[in-house]
Amino acid sequence: MMSDFNSFVSELVYYYLKGCPDMTVDKLAENIGVSSSFIQKCLSSPSTGKHFNLWHIYVIANALNVNISDLIPSKKNYQVLYNKELSQDEWNTIFENHKSKKGE
Repeated sequence: MMSDFNSFVSELVYYYLKGCPDMTVDKLAENIGVSSSFIQKCLSSPSTGKHFNLWHIYVIANALNVNISDLIPSKKNYQVLYNKELSQDEWNTIFENHKSKKGE
């Protein structure tokens, strides 16, 4: 279940990274100009406060040859990750719960 925006982005990056046989964490890091440890921290431990920013998401999408929208939380991407189709009402509930956790 989507816990927060940054975790969901990290899960999407990991999903597409796994699906790209010629790409490794080291190659991705080199392609986007960050360290491998930064990528690992973003992917495995969002509680460290490390996360991908919009520039990272853009260059990761290019490196993995996916559309940037594939790396942004959405109802479609929720289905890709969790293999669960959501109604619009269910997605709205998840979205509203997330907003209320952030105090927005």
